Amino acid sequence: MVQGTAWTGKAGWMAFGGVTTALLLGAGWLMGAIPGTGAPSPDYSDPLTWLRLAIVVSGVTSAIFYARWSGSRVASVERDLARKRARLRAVLDSLTDAVAILDEKGGLLVANSAMEKLHDCRDAETLRWLMANAAEELEFSRPDGTPLPAAQWPVNRIRAGEMLSRVLVRFRRRGAAMWRDLEVTGSRIATPPGDSPQYLLLQRDVTEIKAGEERLRHAQRIELVGQLASGMAHDFNNILTVIMAGAEAVEASLPADSPLRGEFEQVIAATERGADLSNRILALTRRQALNQCLLPVSQLASEIAPLARRLVPSSIAFDVRDTTSPSDAISVDEGSMEQVLLNLITNARDAMPEGGRLKLEMDCVAVDESFCAEHPALAPGHHIRISVIDNGTGMDTATAKRAFEPFFTTKDQHRGTGLGLAMVDRLVTAQGGVAVLKTLRGLGTTVEIYLPRKVMTPMRGVASMSDLDYESGATILLAEDDDAVARATCSALESRGHRVLRAADGLSALAIYRHRKGEIDLVISDLQMPGLSGADLITAVRAEDPLIPFVYLTASSMHHGTLARLGGHNVTLLQKPWKRDDLMRSVDRALRAARKAKPALVAL
Repeated sequence: MVQGTAWTGKAGWMAFGGVTTALLLGAGWLMGAIPGTGAPSPDYSDPLTWLRLAIVVSGVTSAIFYARWSGSRVASVERDLARKRARLRAVLDSLTDAVAILDEKGGLLVANSAMEKLHDCRDAETLRWLMANAAEELEFSRPDGTPLPAAQWPVNRIRAGEMLSRVLVRFRRRGAAMWRDLEVTGSRIATPPGDSPQYLLLQRDVTEIKAGEERLRHAQRIELVGQLASGMAHDFNNILTVIMAGAEAVEASLPADSPLRGEFEQVIAATERGADLSNRILALTRRQALNQCLLPVSQLASEIAPLARRLVPSSIAFDVRDTTSPSDAISVDEGSMEQVLLNLITNARDAMPEGGRLKLEMDCVAVDESFCAEHPALAPGHHIRISVIDNGTGMDTATAKRAFEPFFTTKDQHRGTGLGLAMVDRLVTAQGGVAVLKTLRGLGTTVEIYLPRKVMTPMRGVASMSDLDYESGATILLAEDDDAVARATCSALESRGHRVLRAADGLSALAIYRHRKGEIDLVISDLQMPGLSGADLITAVRAEDPLIPFVYLTASSMHHGTLARLGGHNVTLLQKPWKRDDLMRSVDRALRAARKAKPALVAL
């Protein structure tokens, strides 16, 4: 390409020289042909005259041709340069990284569209102005948030001769709320001697990448805490089981008028509160399965009100309004629903640092098809609506769209994790409902929770243990690796006339079963045991007797999912710490169900 261009230039100059010579010769001859010049007139009968005339005509024609050729050649070169510039611009604009070329004073020479977008500039002129006024318009800091002196700004370091490679800084427009994380690379461009220096600057926005890394680290910390909490809850609930069983046994042996009965009732109540605390820790680490039951809305309102008032300062007026009927109920996990409402109340409180008004409202509303089209989890019909309403700072549209995202928070670094509303949404969705956010900047926020309405039928008084005709005289295989829990369970079962075969782990239980399976009416097993777990034990036993009833004891609610996967006939889960009445009721239900199932098997 270069060689062809050079030879084209030489041929052009040779042609130009020939044309010039011809024109000069022709001009001399013409001067002689013009009257009054003193030159002889041309003799048209002379062939030389016609030769001269041909030379003149040829020279003029060649001059015209060369002029047109030169013009078309220049236009072709200009078109080629324009195509190359367009191709280069397209390549630059296709890059996701922001690219710019700067002059010796840091002024902008060339920039791609990614650079304009990164700095929120509508065009190159706006970006050029921003770069020229960077000292007044931009702020830079180190990754840890400490201010970065002007001499350490990336552009100034490059102009000072440094070569930057993936240097991390943070920047924002002055007065903006959000910082962005940048990864900067740059160096001086090699230019011909005598030319002004130029610099290449590459910037990559790594804000989302760093946020993702932080979310991953946070999730790993939560997972670690969850594993620790799960193990602690298992041991803690085993201890509470022994305390609960012992306190109930002593209380049952005391005379009705004994003053010690009140003391043991307090021990039992404290044990129940300890179990509730353990379940709350598991819920916080998202390792607790939801244990849904029918809950009257009025009961939820009466229980949450005193807890909420402890969270709300006196500068905030707090009201609770419940317009539901006594039969209105929801199917929820009570602990998780309390957690949802307390979280929303805490958020509302934090949105009113100078005081305000906070309302908790519960009512029954009819949901139509248009509302269900926006929220497919719901079906048309009556739903319970629980609203948390504040007149605090509110949110703008962009913030509201991200409010339910995990780890997104508008609070300061040490005041929020961004898990609150995400957890609210997860827990409400898991229980068949939806959470709806309504907010306006400066006017406050309303979070509405919609849950399917259930009807609570009047319940008769629950019979006490002494009033129930429980099964007795059964042979029960107990697999429990905690000795204290095993002794407490044996004592409770034997007090009702059952015979108990103890096994310290799953393998021992399986050996006992295979040796005496004709005698065993029921298997009670802990889920977490060394060697052979409770889940593996039921698989092995059910392979030999598909109808034998199982009662699982677990100190951690996270095993509800395991139980659901096992499925099968007559499998019951009993949460530790259990009360004697709960244990007897589970055993009685399992034995009666097994008795009904066996004749059906014979009939087949």
